[in-house]
Amino acid sequence: MSWQLALFFNIIFGTLRGTLAKKLVNKIDPFVMVFHMVYLSLPLYLFYYFFEKQSEFILYLEMMVLGIIFYFGYIAFLFAARISLSKSVVYSSYFLIITLCLTAIFLDEWRYFNPTTTYGSKNILGIIIAAVSLYVMFKSDSGREKLKDFRWLTLMLFNIITNGVGSFWVKIFLINHTPIQALFSQTVGILPASLTVNKIMKKNLFGINKSDYFLIIINSIFDFSALIFYYIALKDGPAMLVIPISTIALTISITLAGLIFFKEMKQFSGGKFFGLFLGILGVVLLVL
Repeated sequence: MSWQLALFFNIIFGTLRGTLAKKLVNKIDPFVMVFHMVYLSLPLYLFYYFFEKQSEFILYLEMMVLGIIFYFGYIAFLFAARISLSKSVVYSSYFLIITLCLTAIFLDEWRYFNPTTTYGSKNILGIIIAAVSLYVMFKSDSGREKLKDFRWLTLMLFNIITNGVGSFWVKIFLINHTPIQALFSQTVGILPASLTVNKIMKKNLFGINKSDYFLIIINSIFDFSALIFYYIALKDGPAMLVIPISTIALTISITLAGLIFFKEMKQFSGGKFFGLFLGILGVVLLVL
């Protein structure tokens, strides 16, 4: 399979995953939904592990811990998506800022923020535009809207930090390991953590109707497929093309899904739509 075809499937399945997840979390508790998605996807990763026949079967403790970090970050994203899918998917992409900062500090890659170079100035401009877009988005809010936006922003900051730290960690791990080793270890780490959290919070794990459970199964397949095709594209294709194309395409496609299918356009009256546009522009600058 060519990397271009793998990337195409990554975008298709990623868009379906994000759209269906929004539909599900509007009806199902995110903690419960993720628990089912994790144990349903585990056999898929296990099957791929042996099908690939290139990776030694080892569980890595650091990736299991990272899986738990990603788990809480994804839960935060799902709660934020309940408020607004389109807004959440745009600003979740700003985890790149955290990853770039950690790369600059720990790998001495300060070129990412060197204002004398085109690459560095582009990243700095992207961060500035992100801040401006948030200001434009929230400046006209009433008291009640500000409270909702504060809750949304808190959830997104948590998601951005966990994904940013996690992505940097994965970047280091993949220097000497394969993507499936990372993904499988993360999934194994998430499962007991998710079960424990649900038990502590006394969630009803099996109070889901059959139609919703079927959709969770479908979304687990979408999630698995999106990640596997992404890593296939990343392995066989140039990262400088795969990463920006995937990020930008998924940001735009899922944002449009939120605006069209979940009628979120009404959330962006006045200057707020311009704020959303600036948010997308900031993402484009950071990934190109």
